[in-house]
Amino acid sequence: MTTRIDSYARFLVILERNTLSVRDIDQQHLFNLFGAEKLRRSFHVVNFLVEKLGIEWDNEEKEQAIENKRINDILQCYEKQPWHREVVDYAKELSERVTYKETPIKPLTVRNYLRAAIELLMSAKVSSIQELPEEAIVSHAKKKPGHCASLAVFRTFAKDKYAVNLVLPEKKNKGISNKQHVKKIKAVMEKLVSTPNEREAKALMPAAISMLYQLPLKKVLMLRCAHVVQSSRKVFITVDDERYELLGPLPHLMKVDQLGIDPEAFIFAGRSRMQPMSTGTVRYHVKKLEAQIGM
Repeated sequence: MTTRIDSYARFLVILERNTLSVRDIDQQHLFNLFGAEKLRRSFHVVNFLVEKLGIEWDNEEKEQAIENKRINDILQCYEKQPWHREVVDYAKELSERVTYKETPIKPLTVRNYLRAAIELLMSAKVSSIQELPEEAIVSHAKKKPGHCASLAVFRTFAKDKYAVNLVLPEKKNKGISNKQHVKKIKAVMEKLVSTPNEREAKALMPAAISMLYQLPLKKVLMLRCAHVVQSSRKVFITVDDERYELLGPLPHLMKVDQLGIDPEAFIFAGRSRMQPMSTGTVRYHVKKLEAQIGM
């Protein structure tokens, strides 16, 4: 406890020394001063500052800033490689790309695509994208099968900019069967209703919503109190302007009356109320349950 208090005291001393006025303290200032990891470890004092100073805290903006820094760090790590300029151009093109919904590709996706391309170049031991052999991705995928999807975009980039035709591995259907999917949902729901462990229930709730309504888990975790509406004993959630009615035991388990009065508060808050639970936490409990039922 003493060590933690000392750490928070040092945090505040650094903040005071590097801040001219209280009005200068905002999310970007804290991020620039301490970095993402330090803010994560000091979430108690950060939460205190957010509440006392009324700092607007955009968790998505913070994540984007973190990912952009990670992208820059990756590029710096390989600046001595002969193909460095080429991957910098690739990163720039990725950041300017838009999805089919006309929205920019998220920095996390950019980082994953970039890392996959760099690892491909490293494994192929070439000095330029132009030197990549036709079967480079196929060979690389044998060691890193998870990179296939990420390298599909790089394949287009290599073809358009360097006239290099890279072959993608043949797709193999290894998806979960409908029967397995139903079994998994049933197991999650049964565990959600029966578990006396509040932490486990809190993690399985967004998992259940994600599975039942086929919603991205991350979007479910980003739900705030303002996205939940109770009407005539029915409970609705709103995701991307679409309304979904919670069915079965979910309305009761949501405990709408206990969500609080702050419309901006996360329903599935993490260790700090200013950020949502992580997808890793949810997946940990789901994986644990899968092991128990033999999936």
